[in-house]
Amino acid sequence: MVDSPFFVKFVNSLHISSIDTRTDHLHDPSYLSRRANEWGFTDTELTEDMNSLLALRTAIRNVLFQVSRQGTVEPEDLAFINSVIKPEVRLLELIASEKTIVETKTTKENTYSPHEFLAHDFARSVAHYGIKRFKLCANDTCLWAFHDTSKNGSKKWCSSAACGNTDKVRRFRERKKNAT
Repeated sequence: MVDSPFFVKFVNSLHISSIDTRTDHLHDPSYLSRRANEWGFTDTELTEDMNSLLALRTAIRNVLFQVSRQGTVEPEDLAFINSVIKPEVRLLELIASEKTIVETKTTKENTYSPHEFLAHDFARSVAHYGIKRFKLCANDTCLWAFHDTSKNGSKKWCSSAACGNTDKVRRFRERKKNAT
């Protein structure tokens, strides 16, 4: 199984448990602390970058929704994400040792802000796997982001056991109702 890129957990920090119920985990200190540690930032860095994080999450979520539902992407959302991405920062440098063996050494610390880091993670993931491999669940009361690792890229639900089964039961009941 392929681990989901960081940005998937980031997008899912807005938990939609029904059409009317949303929980924004970016405002939960324990959630922020876990993610800060996972992404290599301090809690303070995430908190100070909150407005940019919220705007980026909205843009990425919009792109995933558009791709999942319409198969197209609005240029404004991509333009915003692209505006966040700055040129790559060189983190490794190749050097020759005394024995002429090439080694690597770290030349700079992470100079990304949290939202730049996540925008880069999104861009690298999309470039590597393709945008159609990142989707929002087809269950409109879920909309959980996920990385579709199926062979043919046809997954529709975040979980076939939960959301997929819910949809199958709903369709079965509709057929039974229409048959009578």
